[in-house]
Amino acid sequence: MKYLIAILVIAGAGGWWFFIAPDDSSNNTLTPAQALLIKIGDKCAGIAENAIANQTPIVEFQKLELLSKRTTVLTNCMHDNGYNPNPAWLKYAQPIAQASAIEDKISYDEALANFSRSEMQLFTPNKSHPIYWAKTN
Repeated sequence: MKYLIAILVIAGAGGWWFFIAPDDSSNNTLTPAQALLIKIGDKCAGIAENAIANQTPIVEFQKLELLSKRTTVLTNCMHDNGYNPNPAWLKYAQPIAQASAIEDKISYDEALANFSRSEMQLFTPNKSHPIYWAKTN
């Protein structure tokens, strides 16, 4: 029984190293600008979470107010650090928002706002599409 537990522990550690540890090395391929975006983005996301941490929504519109406040704080923090929405991301997002608007039977503007709310919280570069934030001078 002791040997079985020891084998399971060793196999678990080996599995973790094989599947999880190589993902940590992906950070080595980031440019300094990408690493800075991740650092500032995480800081701003934390500030946005703290801005609404002590507020508990009771009715549905209060949930929307908290979402709006969180988004506003995140956006303002990113602006304060020199980041604005990426024009390349907007070009990428327009057809997606149009399709989402038709599928969900909502306005194009609402679909674009919903998509941007989810994308603005992603700070790690994605090779399949442009990132939401771009550094401005």
